[in-house]
Amino acid sequence: MPGQGGGQSFNVGQSGSPSSASLGGRDGLEACNAEQCGAPENWNVWLNSRVLGAYDSLAQTNGSGFIGMAGGDYKVMPRLALGLSLGVEAFQVGFTGFNGKIRTTGFSAAPYASVKITDNIVASALVGLSTITYDTNLATNVSAQYAALRVFLGGTVNGSWYDGPWHLQAKLSGAYGSERQNAYTDTAGNSVAGQTISYGSLAAGPEVGYAFTDIKGVAAVEPFVNVGAKLTFSSDTMGQINGSTPVIVRSGTVGMGTVGAGVAAKLDNGFSLRLEGSYESIGVSGLDVWSGQLRAALRF
Repeated sequence: MPGQGGGQSFNVGQSGSPSSASLGGRDGLEACNAEQCGAPENWNVWLNSRVLGAYDSLAQTNGSGFIGMAGGDYKVMPRLALGLSLGVEAFQVGFTGFNGKIRTTGFSAAPYASVKITDNIVASALVGLSTITYDTNLATNVSAQYAALRVFLGGTVNGSWYDGPWHLQAKLSGAYGSERQNAYTDTAGNSVAGQTISYGSLAAGPEVGYAFTDIKGVAAVEPFVNVGAKLTFSSDTMGQINGSTPVIVRSGTVGMGTVGAGVAAKLDNGFSLRLEGSYESIGVSGLDVWSGQLRAALRF
């Protein structure tokens, strides 16, 4: 728990998924353009779920969590889409040195916008707000509960190119957030002052896929692999994992790498599905973070 009990918490630092806008983007499988597939799509609705596990041998903590998001956007102009995402988060962190736990639950809302710069490049931005409840048990028969408010913003630039069945995507993203944790008194009568934690990140990386397009009723099925590099900073020990949002588990500036693989599919009716697994802590000593993500979207 950042600065309050000496531990580690996992928070959603970036809710929503602007890259899912109906203009196209990394989360969609662009196997055909509007002329090939029929009328242009104006609406896009989506669901995204993510599970993760983390173990830090230096901090002697292990954590697990779930993030669920839903949203929709509308193409208000040929090159501009506006949308809103809503999210829920639930995490638990345990301490291997003693029988202590930190649990968090939270709810988020984030409006977003996407702009189609060229036929192959889409830029997106979001701003959002999260309310979080912390429930701690860091000593025998000693517990506490307190609330926090998080404000965050982020931006992404996605590029997507096809060469026959080969699909190359490139992504550059950045995020910044600030979380205000309220003061509280635990059940033993200990008073803990409130604090504010700030964090940010810069991430980039390519994804390569191979599209199979000769399946009846399916526009394309595309296995893919991706790699990435991240540079993050935090004013205190904390963690956040949500799509392209980085993992931050130690204060200061941290660099790390990621690798992932999965499969995406797009049906002729505009429905798409993406399943991905990833390892997200390459180069960070003593840390192992794994995650799995399932995403579904419908454009119409």
